[in-house]
Amino acid sequence: MKNFSLLLIFVSIQLTSSGQNMYSSRIGSKFFPGHLDLAISINNGNLRYELFNHWYTGSFAELRQFVIPLDSLDHYNKSNDTLNFKLYPDKIYLIDKRLNIEKNIKHRKLCYSVENMRKISFAFKVSTKYVNLHHYDLYNSEDLILNENEFKDKVLGNLKIMNKTKR
Repeated sequence: MKNFSLLLIFVSIQLTSSGQNMYSSRIGSKFFPGHLDLAISINNGNLRYELFNHWYTGSFAELRQFVIPLDSLDHYNKSNDTLNFKLYPDKIYLIDKRLNIEKNIKHRKLCYSVENMRKISFAFKVSTKYVNLHHYDLYNSEDLILNENEFKDKVLGNLKIMNKTKR
């Protein structure tokens, strides 16, 4: 019983400490295409805001990405009239006037991890430069295990191979 209580305490401490750094939310229904996945992380003295359009299974486009130092967040909020962050102990209040978002961001499970959304949106961005190329042609689902730099190299390598075979 002691072991179980210790395990429960360690797990709850781990969950609360990791949950304080990542805030996420969704705008729109998860079950219909075209919802937005929103992630705000606080790490190493920086606030990172990322917004993804999730329009189809496994398809993401990065709409916004900002990294703001926490020590200059007040100055950023005062000087920027379209994007504003208010930090609270258990949530972040976001105002994004450009995309008409005004929302409390807490902890919500997203469809994919933020890292995978970044990777897929990179492949999508590369594929939009070509006419008959889809982002899922540039990688396999197993490639999502790679870190971001390795994934980008893999996508660009696959693009070079596809360009050579089409000539």
